[in-house]
Amino acid sequence: ENESGHNDKGERNLYWALGWRATGPETHYNKAPDSPRNGKPGGRLRKWKTRSRPVLAALYNAENSELTGTALHPTFLRNKEPGELTGYLMLDNEGNTVGYLIYDIVQGGKVLWHYESAGDPTERLRALAAISRKLEAEDLRFNRLHYNSPLARKLRTLDCYSETKYNLSGGWMIQIIN
Repeated sequence: ENESGHNDKGERNLYWALGWRATGPETHYNKAPDSPRNGKPGGRLRKWKTRSRPVLAALYNAENSELTGTALHPTFLRNKEPGELTGYLMLDNEGNTVGYLIYDIVQGGKVLWHYESAGDPTERLRALAAISRKLEAEDLRFNRLHYNSPLARKLRTLDCYSETKYNLSGGWMIQIIN
């Protein structure tokens, strides 16, 4: 696409025509599920239906509320993609929810795609690595993480590959009203 919102065939992008614009660059991270190598998650994991809950919104908001461009939760009352995503609650030894993970398996089962999470970044990575190994996924992919999020900062200290994309449209978008 060019700056007028037309692709290389001269077709106008529908989103562009309706006033939607990309919010900015997106950074994606890929890493092998064998790290962090320092063990299993410290707490228990319990599968759950990926629906909004006040405790999960509070965890997400506490972690993301100071990051530019993030939307506070709840942004949806039910999963935006019902039946397509898997979720785990991260529980401490007393059974309190201290984090959560939402993911999908893509590319024929080869990639575990991180959709959203909150909680201690190291514990999240341990849990996602354990789930990836159990499912025999070859790669963990973290799309559209805020550059300064605790999880993105932790990933940059590990062996991972990152990619930053600048798109005129697509990905996270906002609509210009005025």
